[in-house]
Amino acid sequence: MPPRSVADAAAQIWVRRIVDTVNIILRGKLNATTLVTFAANANSTTFNDVRLSASSVILLMPASSSAASLDGIGWYIASQTSGSAIISHANSALTDRTYRVLIIG
Repeated sequence: MPPRSVADAAAQIWVRRIVDTVNIILRGKLNATTLVTFAANANSTTFNDVRLSASSVILLMPASSSAASLDGIGWYIASQTSGSAIISHANSALTDRTYRVLIIG
């Protein structure tokens, strides 16, 4: 059925966008991932992302063999604010300790 007015047409477009967005979310496409590489020769890395809040959950998954090795274990979130988190980790000369990051909340 065609819209009865311009306002109805605009509402239909808005509802369609909401439906499309919900369907994308249900397929797991949250736009909540990125990458971080631990700083070499340091015991912490600052991770900046506009999606971070002070209460966000930050999950890391090794994306390189170095990240999955003993040099990549033992990390934790030392502090966290809106837009930034400090990840404490083992000091290593490796430059490829890369992780996929999931940010929720």
